Amino acid sequence: MIAMRKVFAAALLFAVSTLLHAQDFSSIDTLMADALKAGQLPGGIVVIGHDGKVVFHKAYGDRKVAGEIGPDGSTAAEPMTEETIFDMASLTKCIATATAMMQLYEQGKFQFDDPVAKYLPAFAANGKEKITIRQVLTHHSGLAPDVSLKDPWGLAAPDKAEGIKRAMETTPINPPGTKFVYSDINFITAGALVEKLSGESLDVYAQKHIFEPLQMTHTRYLPFDKVCGHAKKVGAALVYEDSKAMYKCAEWTWPGTLIPGIAPTAHDDELNAQVNPHFDQLIRGSVHDPTTRRMGSVAGHAGVFSTAQDVAIYAQALLDKLAGRPSSFPLKTETLKLMAQPEQPTGAKYLRGYGWDIDSPYSRPRGDLFPVGSFGHTGFTGTSLWMDPRSNTYVILLANAIHPKGRPPITPLRGKIATAAAQALNLYTPGSKTATGGEILPGIDSLEAQSFAQLKPLLAHHNNHLNIGLLTNNTGLDRNGKRTIDILTHASLPGLKLTTLFSPEHGILGAEDREGIESSKDKASGLPVISLYASVAARHPKHEDLANLDAVFVDLQDAGFRYYTYEAQVGYFLDAAAQEEQQYHHRLDIVILDRPAMPAGTTVGGPLSDTGHDAYTNYMANLPSQNGMTLGEVARYFNQNKLGPNGKPLDAPLTVVRTQNYIRGLWFDQTGLPWQNPSPNLRTMASVTTYAALGLVETSNASIGRGTDFPFEQFGAPWIKADELVAYLNTRKITQVRFEATTLKVSEDEHKYPFHGQSIPGVRIVVTDRTRLDGPALGLEILAALHHLYPQQFDLDRANRLVVNQATIDAIKTDKDPHDIVATWETGLTEFREKRAKALIYGYLP
Repeated sequence: MIAMRKVFAAALLFAVSTLLHAQDFSSIDTLMADALKAGQLPGGIVVIGHDGKVVFHKAYGDRKVAGEIGPDGSTAAEPMTEETIFDMASLTKCIATATAMMQLYEQGKFQFDDPVAKYLPAFAANGKEKITIRQVLTHHSGLAPDVSLKDPWGLAAPDKAEGIKRAMETTPINPPGTKFVYSDINFITAGALVEKLSGESLDVYAQKHIFEPLQMTHTRYLPFDKVCGHAKKVGAALVYEDSKAMYKCAEWTWPGTLIPGIAPTAHDDELNAQVNPHFDQLIRGSVHDPTTRRMGSVAGHAGVFSTAQDVAIYAQALLDKLAGRPSSFPLKTETLKLMAQPEQPTGAKYLRGYGWDIDSPYSRPRGDLFPVGSFGHTGFTGTSLWMDPRSNTYVILLANAIHPKGRPPITPLRGKIATAAAQALNLYTPGSKTATGGEILPGIDSLEAQSFAQLKPLLAHHNNHLNIGLLTNNTGLDRNGKRTIDILTHASLPGLKLTTLFSPEHGILGAEDREGIESSKDKASGLPVISLYASVAARHPKHEDLANLDAVFVDLQDAGFRYYTYEAQVGYFLDAAAQEEQQYHHRLDIVILDRPAMPAGTTVGGPLSDTGHDAYTNYMANLPSQNGMTLGEVARYFNQNKLGPNGKPLDAPLTVVRTQNYIRGLWFDQTGLPWQNPSPNLRTMASVTTYAALGLVETSNASIGRGTDFPFEQFGAPWIKADELVAYLNTRKITQVRFEATTLKVSEDEHKYPFHGQSIPGVRIVVTDRTRLDGPALGLEILAALHHLYPQQFDLDRANRLVVNQATIDAIKTDKDPHDIVATWETGLTEFREKRAKALIYGYLP
């Protein structure tokens, strides 16, 4: 094993030395240098792996600062080395406990929706009898963050039994399954489950079944009662003793000689010196987490120590097994997918795997470029691991950031390093080929790639003759820029005939920004174009236009918002298809040629639309303003949930031709697909991003930038004071954006946009973190600010045409805090997510 380790180390050094010439990681050097200078951490190690190779591995700063006493009695600083051992803190939850639980699941020892109390009867105390293993592993159990540490249990000497007892007897603070609360009690419980189901102590189990199979030879728990020499026990902690004595260590013990190579953390600040013998001494060789230390340094939520090299071994083996490549990772690929994909209770807001974080307030280490669907975790001491299966990349930062007496969290640094890594590797940057892994093929490309094979069952159903219509516009193009109209006209599929075109709002060319668009003829194909935006009545397809069709295909790029009219237009075709069947016994198939969601397809937000306000901008009641779905998924949702005249779901004949190689979490500009304006005023990914907010303002008496160079990226009105409004909004501390005063110069042209021909004061929205931006909540902040500062001039009621939620409007009028208003949306959003889950097509893993 030692020989193999040396081979791996040599290969690692060779890989780093050769690949460093191919990528420029100097930005990471700068980030770490700045962090050291600012005192954010004493030192750290960054490792980046990509395509099966370690492409960056470097140590920075010191592992022990000058002035603190080291194992040899010296107060000199100790340089950080690449071999330094770190207290992994909460990374223990994933690399040890969750991995162990998945192994036991593979063995059939439990099911995820089993109550915990089925295996740990004491856990049923105080109303926890229905809490499931799924809820525990995804932090939706309703339990508090930690057990009580106010009294001195376990300080004079470790008391594991007391720690377990406190976890078993804890009382929930929320109903199970209703709210995400990150809780160490969850994983204390999971650790107890591992021991109960396996019959082995957690430290021995992890060593035998995880670390040794992966040859992670510098990774282990450091149990208080299993140290072998060179350490004395002081309360619940260990203190290194420099001795020349030789010790023969028994199996599953660990040598105290490891302690000098461990990065120290903080001084022990548990209670006081009267009850804590180790009080104010530097923690080195014992786990920092106070609950774990009181439990003897072994628990399900903390306690593992490791090196950057070992964590890299774990990460690459996991990514390889997940992709089906040869790997020693001790789980089956199918089981690992369960661990790495969202498995939180249906309807929950945040995305959590079994142990791993996917998208939650703790996801900052993902950075700005890796998509939702990548996953990882952090540790309180300063450790983090983030992995992206699509690009076969991982980013590791190991630091003892809390050394010597606590420091501010390094959360922003973790994200910046991940972003810098993605940029250095040219991942997920607009136009980069590596951004997408396998080439993303929208529905029309997918048809071409498979010689229209997906349509053969449909063709057979219609006696091998398929007259079709096509709802499309300028966005209906394949990757090579060829129109869907022309592809279907000349399709090499006998029996398929395109006879009719339909155009939505903005016309067949997607360039009109007016009402009353007339029907016309497509010049290239000669086909008739039936405008569905000629009048209000024209929006609903007519029987006479459908009677001779067997199917209507749809190829439109949706923006992903309730008020974006392409969604309602698809809904009207579903209505028509259901009506054709019920009234005319005419089967009309609806075929969606799907395309990626533009804003990543992950965020669900905003108020649900009120009942009784169905409209072109609100197809049905109880839709959130942002749905987090592709147009194909939206169609499935409508078909499953919209009730027809018979009181039953529409259930129209619907086929969705999937986008190949697409995963949730990718923004449109990360797909490698060419940009086409989905509508005249959505011209950039930035405008689509802020459309989530300013769409809610659009029908008010403020301008949202139409007629300017930056529509939907700025807003204004003659009656606002830009500096005043900017100052107010910036005090709201919406961390994903900042606001800048500007002047909106509205053009004077045929469109006659609000305030046309005028220069008016305005506010520019600059998005600084789009992956975590809640656009509808931002829109609410803007509405509330305009009403708060300009109650006489701002017409809030007009905004309700697109807000479509009277309770939200009323709450703004009472100056209720927007954070509190957003909280009132969550019950409805949870119900929507539960229904939405049944309509989703695409997952988060390749």
